[in-house]
Amino acid sequence: MKNFRKSFFSFYLFVLIVFKAIASPIDDDVCNIFVNIYNSCKRDLKELKPSDRALICNELSLNTAFYFNNFLNNKSKKGENLSKLIGKVCFEACAGKERIYSKIRKNFCK
Repeated sequence: MKNFRKSFFSFYLFVLIVFKAIASPIDDDVCNIFVNIYNSCKRDLKELKPSDRALICNELSLNTAFYFNNFLNNKSKKGENLSKLIGKVCFEACAGKERIYSKIRKNFCK
C-alpha cells in the first residue's frame, strides 16, 4: 500500500508539472520550458523525506522525460535529447541541485 501511495503521488506530481510547464506562456522558448520544469519539480517536492524524495524524483524524471519525448516527436533525435535533459533537470531540482539547469540557464536564458 505504501508503494502504491508513492507511485500515485509521483504520477500526480508529474501531471501537475507537465500542465504547469505547458499551460504557461512558452512561446517555443527553451529557457521557459526548463525554468518551469525546474521550479515545479523543486517546489512540489521539497517537503518530502530524503528517502521518499529519491524514489519519487527518479520516477518523476523518467515520466517527465518519457512524456516530453513523445510530445516533442520521438522520431527526432533533438526531441529525444531534449526530453532526457528535461528529465535530468527535474531530477536535479528534486534533489536540490542545479548543475545542468545552471548551464542551460547560462546558455539559453537572456
